Amino acid sequence: MVFAILYILYCYKTKELVLSMDPSSRLWLIIGYIILLVGSAFFSAAENALNTANKIRLRAWADDGKRSAKIALKLIDDFDRTLTTILIGNNICNVANVSLATIFIFGIFYKRFFGTERITPVDKVYICAYIRK
Repeated sequence: MVFAILYILYCYKTKELVLSMDPSSRLWLIIGYIILLVGSAFFSAAENALNTANKIRLRAWADDGKRSAKIALKLIDDFDRTLTTILIGNNICNVANVSLATIFIFGIFYKRFFGTERITPVDKVYICAYIRK
């Protein structure tokens, strides 16, 4: 949503908002959406893995010399900081994903609903009022 708002504000400054998209723009939005979705899945998986990790088994593996077990133990020892970092990363991915989806959907459906590719001043007021809710 943040990216959508910045895009709308930028276009408001330039006095014109054109929502028609060429296929390459749509492709890049879809690729970005998929990358952010994978990032969100990664952060969620990391949170679950560190929450359910067995400390005793990790300590045994760390004593055997496994480097990954030592790293996992360091992360679990300072779990508050680790969890905060994971949740911030997950939120950034989710907010960016929603923003890209908003731009994508606006680009596809705006002309069908309003009959034009350009947003009029009345539409800008409606969009800004909707975003403030």
